[in-house]
This record gives sequence, C-alpha cells and structure tokens, in this order.
Amino acid sequence: MITSLNGASGFHDPDASHWPIAYWFWHRLPKKAEIERQVQEMYDGGYRTMLIQCRLAFPQDQYLTQAYLRAYQVAVKTAHEVGVQVGIYDEYNWQSGMAGGLTVQNHDHLRERHVFWAVGPAQSRTTLSITGIHSSVEELGQDALLWQYEDGRIEWSDWTILAAVTYPRRGPSPGAVEEVTPNAHIAWHSKSGCRITVLLPQETLTDRQVAVFVAARCYTSRIPNYLLAESAQRFIDVGYEPFRRALNSYFGNTIRYFFFDQPHHTFYGWTGQYGNLISSLPFAPELIDITESHTRQSFSVTLLALIEDLGAATPSIRADFYETFKNLVMHRYIAPLRAWADKNGVGFTGHEALGHVGSWNLYDAFPQWDLRVNFGLDYFGLDSYRTLTTVDGQGLDAQLSAKLGDSQAQTNGRSGTIVEQYFVSKSGTSPNIGRWDLTLEELRAQAIRLHLSGARQILFHAYYQTDGQDNNPRILKNPRFDFAPGINFEPWWPFHRAFAKESARLSMFLDGAQPCREIAVLYPLRTAWVQGPSHSHAHHLGDWARYLGEKGYSYRLVDERDLRQDPTLWVGKNRFSVLVLPSVTTLQDGESLWHMKRFLDDGGLVLTSGDTPRFYQYPGRRSLKSDWDEMERRYARIHTSFEPPSTKDRDDDLRFVPSARPHPTDQGHPLWQWVGREATGWRVVLFNDQPSSTKTHLELPSTAHHISRWDISTGDIVAIGGVPATRIPLDIDPMEVVCLRVASASPWTTHLIEGYRTGPSLTHLLATSQRTALPSGWSLSIHGTTIPLDPSNLTIPWEELGWRDFSGEAAYTTRLTIKDPEGSWWLYLPDVGTAATCLLNGVTVGKRAWSPFVFALSTVGLKKGHNSLTVKVVNTAANRYLRGIGANRPQTASGLLAVPELLWQPTPLSDSCR
Repeated sequence: MITSLNGASGFHDPDASHWPIAYWFWHRLPKKAEIERQVQEMYDGGYRTMLIQCRLAFPQDQYLTQAYLRAYQVAVKTAHEVGVQVGIYDEYNWQSGMAGGLTVQNHDHLRERHVFWAVGPAQSRTTLSITGIHSSVEELGQDALLWQYEDGRIEWSDWTILAAVTYPRRGPSPGAVEEVTPNAHIAWHSKSGCRITVLLPQETLTDRQVAVFVAARCYTSRIPNYLLAESAQRFIDVGYEPFRRALNSYFGNTIRYFFFDQPHHTFYGWTGQYGNLISSLPFAPELIDITESHTRQSFSVTLLALIEDLGAATPSIRADFYETFKNLVMHRYIAPLRAWADKNGVGFTGHEALGHVGSWNLYDAFPQWDLRVNFGLDYFGLDSYRTLTTVDGQGLDAQLSAKLGDSQAQTNGRSGTIVEQYFVSKSGTSPNIGRWDLTLEELRAQAIRLHLSGARQILFHAYYQTDGQDNNPRILKNPRFDFAPGINFEPWWPFHRAFAKESARLSMFLDGAQPCREIAVLYPLRTAWVQGPSHSHAHHLGDWARYLGEKGYSYRLVDERDLRQDPTLWVGKNRFSVLVLPSVTTLQDGESLWHMKRFLDDGGLVLTSGDTPRFYQYPGRRSLKSDWDEMERRYARIHTSFEPPSTKDRDDDLRFVPSARPHPTDQGHPLWQWVGREATGWRVVLFNDQPSSTKTHLELPSTAHHISRWDISTGDIVAIGGVPATRIPLDIDPMEVVCLRVASASPWTTHLIEGYRTGPSLTHLLATSQRTALPSGWSLSIHGTTIPLDPSNLTIPWEELGWRDFSGEAAYTTRLTIKDPEGSWWLYLPDVGTAATCLLNGVTVGKRAWSPFVFALSTVGLKKGHNSLTVKVVNTAANRYLRGIGANRPQTASGLLAVPELLWQPTPLSDSCR
C-alpha cells in the first residue's frame, strides 16, 4: 500500500533547496517578454533556483549598467511571482573579483602583482632574465584575453627586485644562504620581462647558485590583487552594492545567496621557470613583514625555500609560508564578502578553483597550475566562510568533487554540497565546445552518482538565453561553443522535468539520515604545502577515494583540524573505525600524532600508503619520523604499503567494516550505494548505472525490520511490511534507483520481502513474458518526409539514412493486430537514441528518456483488432549544432537502434514497473 510514513515530509513535493539549480546564461540584454517566458520555462522544466550569468557573448561594457540592472529587476520579480529562488552570481563570466573590470578601473594599484624568479650559477657578473611570460588565460583563446586584459594585451610594469641570494649548489641550508640583494639591479626591463645583473665578490662564486626574485604588476590585467583588503572593498562597492540598491526588497526571501566563482590570481609561467613552486607567486608588499613574523626567517630565505630544498628546515618554512599566505588572502578577500552578505541578510556560497574537478586525483584538472597560491589549497578553511558549500563537477566520470565538498560541509557543521556540473568536449578544436551530444540518461546517471557522493543540489551549466550563430567558430564568444549543452535547446528538454523531480526526491530521501561514518581519509594539506603537486599524495588520495567509492564504503575526507578537535572521530557507535593516510608526510605538530595514538588505543585501524609521516610543521625536540617509527613498532593496527594497496589487500583490511549496517553482497556488477543512519534504523540507496540488469542481496545486521520503498519517480512510499530475514534478494533494472528505509521492528511472522517494487523487474518481465519482435511494417516520418522501413533499415540510425544534420523529433509508426487484448501487454524498446514517447491509438502511453524503455500498453485501452502504435524519438542537439566541424564531430546515433518487442503475460500486472 501507499502510505505516509515517519520522515516522509516533503518527499513527494520537495522544497526548492533540493531541486536542481540553473545557470541562466545571458548573451545580450533580454526583453521583458523573453525574461518572463524563460523563467517560466525554467520552472516548468524542474528548476527552482536560478543564477544569471553573463557570458563572453554579452557585451562587457553593459555589465552592471542601469539597463542591465533594470533587466535583472524584471528577472527577479518574475522569479518571485513564479516561485523560483535566486542566487546572485557575482561576476561577469567567471573568476570573481573583477566585476567585469570595474574593480581595477581607474585603480591601477589594485591590479594583480606577481613574483617571478630566475636561478643560475654564480659568476662575478651574473645575468639572469625573466622572459616569455605566459598566462593561463591564453589556453581559452583570444576572446578570453580580451575579457581579462585591456585590449587583450599582457603587459608588465613596476619591476622590483625583492631578493637576490647565493647558496651552495649541494646541500643548501638557511644558514648557508647569503643575501646579495644590494648587489643586484635591473639592467633592462620592458612590458614583457626584465634582465637582472648581480655583481658578486670572488669568494662567493665557488660551487654556488644565484637566485633572484622580482615582482611586477600586470598593468593591463583586470584581475585584482586578492592580497589587498582594498580590492575586496572595491569589489563590494562596484560589484555587490549595485545589486543591493536595485534588489534590496528581495534579499533574504527570493534572493537567497551571493555566489562567487573561482576567484584566483592568474597562473603565470615563464621561460626558465624553476623549482618546487610551478606558478608565479601573487604578491603585495605587506606579505614581506607578515611572512617574516610568522616563519621566523628572512623573506629572502623563505622565497628560496619555496623553490629549493634547504634541508631539514624546508618543510616548516614552506608550511608556515603557505599557511600565512592563505590566511592573508582569505582574511582580506573572502571574509569581507561574507561579512557584507551577513549584514544584508543573504547567504554566501561559491567555489574556488578545484584541481580535482572531473577526476579523483587532486591536480589532474590543472596540472600546469600550482594551486598552493590559490587560497593555499585549504578547501576546508575556505568553506568555513560559506553558508552553503559549492564545488565544481565536470564530465560524466565518477570524481572527487562531491565527496570532498560534502566532507568540507560536515567539518563546518553542515552537510551536502551544491555541485556545479559542466561538460567539456573530448574531441574538437577546443574542450569548451562542450557536449551537445549529452543525453538525459547520461545527465541523470551523473546527477545520481553525485547525490550519492554528497551533493544536495545539482547546479546545471547551463540554461541558455540564445543558441548562438551558425558558421561562427569562435569558442566561448559564440554561445553555441560555450561549455555546451544549453539544456533548453536539447530536443529532449521536454523530458527534463521528470529527471528534476527524481533528483529532488532523491536529495530529500538522503537528507533524512546521516551518512554512516566508517572510514576517514585525511586530506593531506600540509603535505601538499611541503611537497607540491608532483608528490604522490595526489595520486594516493585519489586512488583511495576511487576504491572506497566503487566498493560502496561510507567514507569522508577529514581535515587535520577534525582529527584534533572532533571527538566523534573515534571508534564506537556510528564513528570512524578506520583512518587512511594517503602518502602523508607532514603534520602540524605532535598533538596530531597524539590523537592518532588515541584512535589506535580505542581499537581503530590506520592504513597508510606511499610515504609515511616524517615532518612536523612546528618541530619539537623529536622528529615526526622518529615518533612515527616508534608508533609503528608499538601498534600492530597500523598497516603500511609503499604503493597503493592491491584491491585484495584493501578488501582484507576492510572486510569487517560494513557488517554493522545494511549492505549489498553478491552483486552481478558493482552498484553505486549509500547508507545513512537515522533514529530508528537506516536508509539505503542502490543505483545500477550499467546497461544491464543485476541481482544482489541486501544483508541486514539483524532479523527484525520494517521496510518501505521510496519511489523517486512517483513520490510514492510503499510500506512492504515486516522482514524476519537478514538477507534480501533484489533484482535491479538498468538505471534503476532503489531507495529503502529499513526501520527497527519487533519480530515479524510475515513472508520474505517480495515486490519491493510495485511491478515486475525488467529481468523478470523478459524472462516470463511471451516476446514478439516487431521488425516489419514501420514507417519513419522525419523532417517533413515519410519513408517506409523494413527489417534491413529499421534500426539504422537516421544519420545513416540521410539525416546526418537533423536534431529533433522523428516518428516511427506501425500497426498492431491483436486477436485477444486480455492479459498484460508492454512495448519494450531495447535501445533508443535518445528519448521516446509511446502513443497507442493516438493516446500517450508514456515518456522515457532513460533505460529501460518499457511502456504498459494495457493501461490505455489496447483493443482487439488493429491498433496504431507510434514511437516518437528525439535525439540530442549535436547533429544541428556541431555540423561543419568535420572529423572532430562526435559520432551520434539517433532513432530506434534495436528491434522493438511486444511483451505479453496472461494475468493482469501493474504497469508501475515503469
């Protein structure tokens, strides 16, 4: 029966905080009628929050003008009337802090400033050059350069020598570093570089190196210097206050938060770049005194330690510097924005540049950037300034973002994260072409994986104002090639609302319980500071996260502050029983190790891979290596491996972990899974993202349970009844999500669970039905033309039938002759590219945009004799929008791609299987 159960509030109709969110890309100033129409379309399509984002197609000089703000007022007023919440996206395009260039306009001293360096052998007259400076923005093309630089020019001024030092070529140490800054001068400089000459006495030349550090200001860059408090205040004045003045009456009600997007100094490289730090270092003069007071070293020695190994002192100097740097930039830039949001009654969210977006590895996304100079890689610390956590997610692969985002939220007293989901192309002239060939099945599967990894909401990138121009190849500037797809220009857009409802309901279901806490993986912040992006911690963390996710373990990334402060980390009921150290070399001080000992004393298991701990940021009388070696000798429950452990070794180490909560076993193929604990039991989610059905058993920790199934497709909650068993068999269809609430109960005498769904599984249906293939008698109506089909061409994609450039809807029609309509009849479409609507005698049977494509014909009056059967198929927009890009065009397949089948069973069955 369908019933209302404890904890079911809001599941059928979730609130706005669980539905998907839309970026609304503006490419020009919209008219009032266009605004009203598109906001309503967003609502009808299943979006309950929107963020307006001006893209490169939008004239930059119109951003934040009165005309722009008037259009924005209409949009917010319309959203308020329709019932859509609003987040204020705080930038033109992205890289928050510029206000489209207004922050630094007439304030040249606020433009970004960087430190560059050069190293060479010591000579009596040493000449070193900084040339060939290149910007990370160049990767995005000329239009991106015009967006971030005046006239697209990268030009430098105010060249200043910060330090010049000599040091031994072999075995340098801080004490062996000699300051020679007074001997250095700039012999030549231009808008693109400089040459420095250092005059050295003869006694300093033997087997020594010279390093020179120079600062310069990019006087054409629109990126502000985030190290200056004045930059944040200026950004507030020109970027935030205009929205407050225009929209203040909506703050805190319709307008829920301000959203920042990837604020970061530009990452610059140059010819002859050298050392452990692989990007230029953002700079402000105040950094010198602040660094010297914190590191207890001269600024010259600190700068050298960032690029060279200065022996035993290096870990402490580097960690001290990056901690100082990230605290300064967060305090001077992020903190004022949060304070302004608090003052004005709105939330504060957004995300920084994430090196792991689209990957498990911490730095795979931007291996050429050194993210230590972007808020010090301290994701947990930055999240403490937000009221909602947001992360980036890219592509269709499983990845770290949602898990790390949710982990940050939990550290800071919240749970769940917003995931900004975007796509890049794996082929074509630029990755920013995007994925016009994205299917709704692919998007849905990725959204579900993200939810099970910690996402509360999916922020889709994006709902397009316009679809761009034909015959215009400009990446980003032509909306068509701006991180596609524009979801509302996909032929499958009318199917989107069904997906959005599922996403919201799944999010509500997950919110009803706390994720089980089994395994903690230490986020190796200080190791990252000391070792840099080439060190193995990035790979080891990603390898552990991938393994634990694929195996279905409940795990969380923890910050060292969690380890030192959170008493719930320790072994016990619903507490972590395993701590993983992914190639961790550096800890804050001995207190962190003391807490690990406490964890081991309480029965915890510590698993390490790669390097083992050996450095303290704040060294005491003993080294961490000595302390760690002693701890390994004392505790047998520390398991160490240099390489990432084999699957078998990890399976053996963690075999005991899931036994105390429900978990699937005997899986035909791996399932995505999530288990959360609530006051009276558990919530379990299983997701089969594979193209075939699978069988599994759900193992329960005891024999007395009351089980209900929460159906995210209908919003129904089905009370299944008492279950006296500890092992429940489940058949799970392709793309099926099974949500079960397992509540404690008194012993039951009822039968084993049957029909955890209200209809048969696809496996059961195909195995027990009379199956009739339907290869003949079809016609295809497409793009104004109707052609007959026969068994030889029925399943050929319409691209191969002559409609290679067609995106839209095509109709496949045939006639069914039924002698006896009694019993239950279904139409089964084994393969569809990409979404289908089934009509019987002109009446809609159902609409499906993901597997399995099963339609219950009996429910709409299948009649004796002749019946007209039509299957309307829509594809993706790739054929339409990617035509003309030649060999780089993604391969698509549209239409009916396998022979349809008619299924019959003699007894009436519910159509609720689909």
